[in-house]
Amino acid sequence: DKITLCLRDDSEMVRRQALMLITNLMQEGYIKLRNLLLFRIIRLLVDDSSAIRQYGTYFFSHMK
Repeated sequence: DKITLCLRDDSEMVRRQALMLITNLMQEGYIKLRNLLLFRIIRLLVDDSSAIRQYGTYFFSHMK
């Protein structure tokens, strides 16, 4: 849960790095998409940063 808190950080760079790490860990099968994680990633789809929004969209379009 601590890594998901980084998705709410004030720093765009911290949010982006956290999302990239979570994406990689999910692709490798180390973590599963569950309620809290899903909610926090969905929130990124309306992030102030267009780069974060785009990566959030990428996340959902490439996760199986």
